[in-house]
Amino acid sequence: WINIMIYFSDKYENIEFISTNVWNGIVSLYNELIATNKFARAFPEVCSDNGLPYAVNVHNLENAIKAEIPSVKLPLQSIKEIMSSSWFDGEAEKDKILLSTLFDLVEFMFKHLSNPQIIGKFHEFMNHHHLTFSDDLQQIQNAFVDKINTIFRRNNLSYVLSANGVVERIVDESINPLILKESFYTKDESLNKLLNKAFKKFKSSKEEDRREALDILWDGYEQLKTHYGANKKVQQSIETFIDSVSLGNDELKKAINEDASMLYGIGNTLDIRHKNTEVEKLTHSFHVDYLFFRMSNLIHLLLQHFDLLNEATNETAN
Repeated sequence: WINIMIYFSDKYENIEFISTNVWNGIVSLYNELIATNKFARAFPEVCSDNGLPYAVNVHNLENAIKAEIPSVKLPLQSIKEIMSSSWFDGEAEKDKILLSTLFDLVEFMFKHLSNPQIIGKFHEFMNHHHLTFSDDLQQIQNAFVDKINTIFRRNNLSYVLSANGVVERIVDESINPLILKESFYTKDESLNKLLNKAFKKFKSSKEEDRREALDILWDGYEQLKTHYGANKKVQQSIETFIDSVSLGNDELKKAINEDASMLYGIGNTLDIRHKNTEVEKLTHSFHVDYLFFRMSNLIHLLLQHFDLLNEATNETAN
């Protein structure tokens, strides 16, 4: 059995770049792990006197990193802040680092962590201690995961390093009730297929998938309005729809109407569903996430309400 390392970039195409703060923070952690010999088991520097490991062979370590992550630039070192005025300068451009490169590096680092233990007396002639290695990596790995996730969280990256060393995309907790659904169960199969597809794609780390998920979600909203507003014009159906959802609360009805109207306008003026040159482009994945969350919350509210209506209808029938 051949154990092949599958990296983040093998699973997802990613053209986003990271900030200098994030990169420099990871490089700082990388240097700390070298200084404390956390990579010494896989890449040992051995004592010329007795052949025992005593430190990390950084040359071999970085050669291995470059071989498995060709996009990384050696030596691994911090970079200067890229000024907005020089963002497209040649010098600034070459310092930009892909998100996928960083995540590949983080996964490489996790994979090669070790738990070094000092053995024997201090080797005075060579001025170092010798090392052995414990197979118990739990504490070392947990500390690494915590530090990486602190950097991600403090820099608003929607990703997390899992306990088994895999970088995964996360979504806002506010839409977890919908995200965690395995399938939608409305009476409209077309609507179910659209919503299932949208949320599956949105959980992808691939930005193109998330943009497509936004288009599909907007299609799902239009399908939802049509289904629950059967035999009515779409504009009439959504008004009846929201009137029912608000349960007689006029202020809430007004707020939901305004939100629905605004989202409808956003769908027509931005490149959601409509890809012609007359609409304004969404330029950042954060905007895609924001709009997905907003539309998801509206759809969630509407579907929850009709779930309750269906339950009440079923109880009456029984």
